[in-house]
Amino acid sequence: MKHVCVFVLDQLPFIEAALRNHYRIRDSRELGHGPLSFLVNCTQKQKELSGDAVTSVVRYECPLLPMGSGECVVDSVGLLGEVSRDQARASLLSAPLLQDLEEWSQWQLVFQPNHGPLKDFIDKYFFMCAGKTELLALEVSPGVLLRVTAVTGDKHFSEATQALDPIGTAGHLLSIVVAYGIPNTPTALLANHMESALNVAVAQEGRRFSSSCFTHCPSHVVLKLFVFLEPLSKVLGQTRSKTLLLDAARSHTRYLNKLHQMGLLLGITEWRSHFNDKVLLPAPPQLPSEIKKFVVEDSMSDMSSVLSQNEMDNEEETELSTSSSSPRRDHQQGETAHFLMFLSFLVKTEFGIGVELNEEGQNLMRKQQARLGRSLERLSTELYSKDTHFVLELIQNADDNCYPDGREQPALAFVVEKDCITILNNECGFEENNVRAICDVGRSTKGKHKYGYIGQKGIGFKSVFKVTDCPEIHSNGFHIRFDKNSGPMGYILPHWVEQERPGSAGAREIAEQRWATKIHLPLRSESYQTKNLFHDVHPSLLLFLHRLRSIIIFNEKRLVSMTRRDLSHNILEVAHTGGEERWLVIKRMLYPKKIKEDVESTELALAFQLSGSSPCDVKPQKQPVFAFLPLRSFGFRFIIQGDFDIPSSREDVDRDSSWNQWLRSEIPQLFVHAMDVFNQHPEFSGLGGLCYFMQFIPQPSEILDFFNPVANQIIQLLKGKACLPAKEDKGQVEFKQPSQLAVCQDRLIQDVIGGEDLCRSLSLSYLHPALQSRLSSSLLTALGVHRLRAVEIITVTCAMARELVQHEHDLKKLARLLVCNFRALESEYEVDALLQSLKDVPMIPLANGSVVSLSSEGVFFPLSDVLQAQTDLQALYQDLNIVEPRLLASLDELGNSQVRELLRRLNVHELEPQQVLQQHIYPLLRSKAWEKKPEDIVISYLVFIKLHSQDQDYRSLITNVPVLTNKGFLCPAEHKIHFSKEYGNIHLPSVLPGVDWVLLDACYLRADRDASGWRDFFSALGVRDLLIFRKEKRTFTASELASSPWSVESKPWSRPTDGLYVIEDQHCVEFHTLATADHLTADSKLQQRQALISLLDKNWDTGEKYSQYLRIQVCDSQGRSVREARSSFYHHLTQLSWVPSRRPPWDESRPVSYLQPKSVYIFSAEVHQLLGSHVDYAHGAQIHTVHVEDMIGYLKRWCVKVSDNPSEDPEGADFTTTIDHIHTLYRYLSAECTSIKLRDLFQHAPAVFIEYDRKDDWCSGRFYHLKEVCWSDPTGMFHRYKELIRRADSGIQEPRVLAPFYNHLEDMKKFFKSLSVQPSPSMKQYVSLLEAVCEASPLATGDVVQDVSVVFAKLADKCKTHVHGDQDQDTQLNPVYCSSLKEMVSHKRVFPTKTSGWVTLARKPMIADSANLEKIFKSHSSVCLLNLPSAAKRAANKSRHEGKQEKEAFSERDRELFLEICGVERLSQRVTTEAQTESYRPCPAVQTLVRQLVPYIQRFIFHNTDFDDVYSELKESGIAKYIRSLSFGQVGKLYIHYRLEVPDENPIFESEDIICLLKDKKELYIHKDHLSAKLDICRELVKLFTTDKSFAKELERFLQGLVTCNRADLKRFLDRENTRELPANEEPWEVPAPVEVKAETIGKHLSSRVKNTNHLTDQISIDFEMISLLSRSQNPAQAPEVVLSQFQGAEGLQRPPMTLDTAVWSKAVALEDVLEDLPLDCTMPQTLVLPKDKEDTASIGQWGEQLVHSFLTHWRENGGPSQITWFNEKGESGRACDFKMTFTNNGSTQEVFVEVKTTVRRDRHFIHMSANELDLALKEKERYHIYRVYGAGDVQHVRLCRIKNLAQHLHSKSLELFLFV
Repeated sequence: MKHVCVFVLDQLPFIEAALRNHYRIRDSRELGHGPLSFLVNCTQKQKELSGDAVTSVVRYECPLLPMGSGECVVDSVGLLGEVSRDQARASLLSAPLLQDLEEWSQWQLVFQPNHGPLKDFIDKYFFMCAGKTELLALEVSPGVLLRVTAVTGDKHFSEATQALDPIGTAGHLLSIVVAYGIPNTPTALLANHMESALNVAVAQEGRRFSSSCFTHCPSHVVLKLFVFLEPLSKVLGQTRSKTLLLDAARSHTRYLNKLHQMGLLLGITEWRSHFNDKVLLPAPPQLPSEIKKFVVEDSMSDMSSVLSQNEMDNEEETELSTSSSSPRRDHQQGETAHFLMFLSFLVKTEFGIGVELNEEGQNLMRKQQARLGRSLERLSTELYSKDTHFVLELIQNADDNCYPDGREQPALAFVVEKDCITILNNECGFEENNVRAICDVGRSTKGKHKYGYIGQKGIGFKSVFKVTDCPEIHSNGFHIRFDKNSGPMGYILPHWVEQERPGSAGAREIAEQRWATKIHLPLRSESYQTKNLFHDVHPSLLLFLHRLRSIIIFNEKRLVSMTRRDLSHNILEVAHTGGEERWLVIKRMLYPKKIKEDVESTELALAFQLSGSSPCDVKPQKQPVFAFLPLRSFGFRFIIQGDFDIPSSREDVDRDSSWNQWLRSEIPQLFVHAMDVFNQHPEFSGLGGLCYFMQFIPQPSEILDFFNPVANQIIQLLKGKACLPAKEDKGQVEFKQPSQLAVCQDRLIQDVIGGEDLCRSLSLSYLHPALQSRLSSSLLTALGVHRLRAVEIITVTCAMARELVQHEHDLKKLARLLVCNFRALESEYEVDALLQSLKDVPMIPLANGSVVSLSSEGVFFPLSDVLQAQTDLQALYQDLNIVEPRLLASLDELGNSQVRELLRRLNVHELEPQQVLQQHIYPLLRSKAWEKKPEDIVISYLVFIKLHSQDQDYRSLITNVPVLTNKGFLCPAEHKIHFSKEYGNIHLPSVLPGVDWVLLDACYLRADRDASGWRDFFSALGVRDLLIFRKEKRTFTASELASSPWSVESKPWSRPTDGLYVIEDQHCVEFHTLATADHLTADSKLQQRQALISLLDKNWDTGEKYSQYLRIQVCDSQGRSVREARSSFYHHLTQLSWVPSRRPPWDESRPVSYLQPKSVYIFSAEVHQLLGSHVDYAHGAQIHTVHVEDMIGYLKRWCVKVSDNPSEDPEGADFTTTIDHIHTLYRYLSAECTSIKLRDLFQHAPAVFIEYDRKDDWCSGRFYHLKEVCWSDPTGMFHRYKELIRRADSGIQEPRVLAPFYNHLEDMKKFFKSLSVQPSPSMKQYVSLLEAVCEASPLATGDVVQDVSVVFAKLADKCKTHVHGDQDQDTQLNPVYCSSLKEMVSHKRVFPTKTSGWVTLARKPMIADSANLEKIFKSHSSVCLLNLPSAAKRAANKSRHEGKQEKEAFSERDRELFLEICGVERLSQRVTTEAQTESYRPCPAVQTLVRQLVPYIQRFIFHNTDFDDVYSELKESGIAKYIRSLSFGQVGKLYIHYRLEVPDENPIFESEDIICLLKDKKELYIHKDHLSAKLDICRELVKLFTTDKSFAKELERFLQGLVTCNRADLKRFLDRENTRELPANEEPWEVPAPVEVKAETIGKHLSSRVKNTNHLTDQISIDFEMISLLSRSQNPAQAPEVVLSQFQGAEGLQRPPMTLDTAVWSKAVALEDVLEDLPLDCTMPQTLVLPKDKEDTASIGQWGEQLVHSFLTHWRENGGPSQITWFNEKGESGRACDFKMTFTNNGSTQEVFVEVKTTVRRDRHFIHMSANELDLALKEKERYHIYRVYGAGDVQHVRLCRIKNLAQHLHSKSLELFLFV
């Protein structure tokens, strides 16, 4: 809106649209500034006040668009129209890794109007399931969602790095972090993958790849994971890697901004330095003249430029001299011989080479040498895990060397070639002791180091083996080398070098200088990148070396030199290839105590860079921390050098090192010492040194990680030091503590509030201006320097203003003080308390010469054109306070506007109506100061309020507003004031005489003729036309209440604890006065009372609504409500005798009586006919009529029988009335009463009328309680047995039924249903009836049993609870009802039996649900079967002969449910059956019959549409498979064993012979004598297909017709049954054809083998001992055995031989059906050794019996048999069993016989049994067990199984007997 110059109404829609579009809101009011018009007015006022003085430099896009362009409108659909949810999902899923999903999908433009915000959409429509999701996003900042993936891992990261894919690399890194978290991210593994990829692409591609990875990854992830930067530093070197990344990012602003951000976060000097270019001001301001101009130079930037590859490419190459000079020969041949002799002696004495040793000594020497070599290699590799270490060691060794005295300064040179590094040093050279030390470990010639740095473990030179295998040393005639690969001693064993390696051709000029020592390091091929590590050697390294003054690095024809020169006063100058740097170095020697035992002292140094070329207001660049080589920047702007313990990465310091922590604690003191050095340094004049030093003070927010505490400690030290200068006073500079100083940026405030004023009021001094301009606000805050805020400025100015008002009247100075306060308040947020402080000071001069405070009374600006004075309000305007106009014009235009704005904030008001009201009139009314004002002014107050008040804001002053009446000025809230007739009211004194009325004066109408407006105004103040009610709190004690209008009403009230009643009464004095005005004349009194009645009638429910004043609240003294009561107005209205009345006849001569309203009736013909002239009537006044409460009262009087004991439950009274009367009464109550009131009436009073006699229209009856009645008896049993019930001795409560009387009356059934009348008699009543009926009928006859069944069914129905389900009739049983019902009938003889008697549940009756079982067991006396007749009942008359069926008398399902609730079981539930067969043999005849029937059965079911579901279920169950596997047999006997379990008695056993049986849908048996019983076969065959009775009946009908029709009628029968052929694709159901055996075939096969069949027969009959028992689970893998067999009874017909693998027993069945595995946790017999030529021997059997005996003994000890007998323990006894077990239970014993069968095989199932064993098994049945032992003799794999009840298994075909002959 600021950019829209002129506002017109037409622009408002455009502004509204622009605001909505810019802030993404639906309405501009959501901004919280009210309507748009208010915002526009505020903006216009702001623009008028500021003019062009303040103009925002921020512009907004929306106002730039042309009006009407439509761009500023927030649409309801996107730019592509309606888009679906699937399209939005597809757009998001197509986004690549790390893509901003908002930008990728253009969500705001396309999708947001339809689908809402992006984040809400993702949360709603993308889910995480089992750790997987289609879309995964990471929110890096509010609203910015980056695409990541859940399919990630180190393999994906490795593939992306190898492909040099920066987005994939960064994306998978971020995805891994999201999946596992930063602590669980495999950082080392990922860094290795990155390093491998960078080694392959080192050059330009590696640089671009690394910078792209860096840029795409979020900053905080890069900050925590050094996956990109550290591998690049290893490949290219620390400095060069950072410089190359910076060069690569220069052309991409996005990449460059990312590096700047990481540089600030990680403290990377090169990147921070580059960022500082952004904060350089174009024109630096001039420093004060007294301060020498020193400019801080960015040293690290210079150092980075020296080593930057980019600048190295641009700078001119330093060509070295190519003049060839031969190496100087310092030693003659004699001296060479001397060195060789020394070396030989050293090798012999130190290493034992050349010493003659025996073989044992040589072996020992070799082992020692190998051990020492391994130790050296490990130390060299581990201690110097980073290649840079060897550079540091060489520089440190050079600094520790001894140098000759002379002018030549100590220097060190590195010549770096591709395959070799040469080190040149102008030291004194090697001596013999140096050679001995370098050929040893830990034997340094340096001694204990005084400066802390001691290398690593005394093997400093050994670090070169990290990059080389064969270093050479040439010094003082020594020419030796070490060969790492020459043997285990290669690290320390020297070798003489005959010829020195030639130097580099490009470095000849360097080589020609005097170098006493040369070291050549031939590089291994994998160490060629080592040359990049020399970029890390910074020129500032020289600052902290003690002897070395020059370092030269020649690297591939590029020369970098750096030289240090020590100047005076601790200033060092370092000259290098890129320029010169000047440093002020401050050192301190520290002496540790028991921190490092081998360090006597260490040096801590701080280096501050001095420069004179940079702008002075630019802070020094941040410098790294040094541990002799730079580590990284921690945020300090000066260099810290210390002997810190560092990890191998050299990127940080060891945080846990106590040495480092001690060094860190010494830094703050040294820094504070540096302040004193700067302050007194001769390089600076005045405060220049201090100003320059203040730039180096670190702030806690700048310092990172380990060194963060240093900043806090420095700040604390400076806070307690008088280190800052105060503003000069009398030419002297005084240093004070920071807390004693203050700063203020506003020059005007400093001019107005002088230093003396500040010191006098706040005890503070201004900071010296030279420092105030140089120190940042954050540093001032950290040091504790006060920044003058508004509260302090107000404190000072208020004191100054008081003095100013008291002693002088300088309006200009007062105005300047007000401007100071205005400016101070501009920077504050909470200003209310501050403004109040200014309001309380009496300093505002008024036009009348007085001085006031703005908190005491309203003050206004001088009169302007806003409000023109009106003639009728002239007195009001003379009554206002006006500010002195000269105060508002004493300054310039800006200052005057600020004075006026401050006064406006201090509630000085414009002379506008609202301001006059709020600040002048209303305060005067509240303070009652109007009482001292003239009458015309007070009248003008109300006139002004009426004209200008808004929203009736004067309502809050109702108690303070005075109005003029005939009694003077009165307040309507305190006095009862009425409108006079001038305001449209009746003339109260003449119409309603008897009251001294207070009337409103008509003077207000003379000022304003708006009568209706005045009525509204005064009505709001409490002026009324008629009666006035006041709410009064009246307090009574109990005795006072007895004499009050509430004396009768208060009798049942509860008594409060303190005995005080507080009544909030509605009191009307006028009514009481009018109703008791008896001093009037008769005519005047009658006229007045009639007018009063008319007034009440018109305003009772409308108008004044006097009916609302009838009820009040009664409370206790604590304000808690006690109850509701009637008001005094009600009592006066009803109890005073004020209603005029007469008795008929209406004659004027009859006197008028004044009675209470309750004694007066309304005249009507009906009432007059009943009451005549014996009562008084009031004409035309509705005083007495009938209400619903009256009717309830009448009904209670009618229905309750008068009792002497009113506390008892009221008894119903007899009553005589008409049917219409009682019907009308109930309908009236139903219509007029609420459901709650109606239910309360009928539950607490016997209000239900039931007749017992009727005569004409009159009926006599009695009232009953609701719980005593029910609607109807659906069973009719109470009516049927009413004579029995009504006997005197019956004791049965007869239910009172409502239906006979009320069923034909309209709405009565609905009425009683709403009262929750029980629909039928209670459960208890039915049980009582049931008991009475059974007792009255000792024999359970048919009719009685039928009635009992009806009651049974109804009782079950009473237990049901209807629930809301899918069907309308869903019910469930109520467990509480069921339990109660069972308890009621459990001991009652109400259950009819088949023997025509009654029994209780203790007799355990059963339901005879099977006629067959009933026939079998009914003869047993212990069996009790219930007599349950059918629900169908025949009529007793014609219908019985006509065969018509009546409706069922009850629900048989409900009767069954009743018996189930009572716990009565079915007979079939207690009976278990077991089929038994004898003499089994296959039956081809039945198999053939079934084979013929099954196809027809399939066709019948398939083509019958009613059985589609049945056919589908049969197919799914595999019916075809069942049919194919069905077996058929004929037996000699077929019978079923029945076992009936009778509670508390022994079971009952019965048997039944049957003809046909289908067992388990697997075997079909038929008795051999009934093979032609086709119908019985069909009935059993039906069970194979269904258990459904209806379908079984239909299928049985079809089969009966099929088997009984002849061949000629078969086709006609099949057509009639629609039994067509099956479709070709339908699988047929087939029974396999029976196997047919021909006699001649058999004879042919046996002719060559069997010559004497009689002999064979004899063998069968005699050799019975060879009976073999086979399990049907015979393993088919056994070799087939041939056995001959023949049919029973066919001696002359032999069968062909049969192989065992195709025999019947080879069919597989489940072993668990026969064999039971037993756990062998007993003691095992000894291992059995068997002869090779024998399989089954006596020893095998004996071993098996020993195992079983051990098992049984262990079982007996753990609760098994009480006694065990082993018959064969002492030898073979010849018995039919091996063991006998005796079990004892409750005094009874049971014996079990055990036969043991043992085999060494693990899978054989043949068991040989003798005739005695078989006979005993069939005889004992379940008491005969076979224990089968497999794997006898093998205790590791032995197995013990058990077969129980062999006889049962033989009958059930799970085991079969076969003869081997």
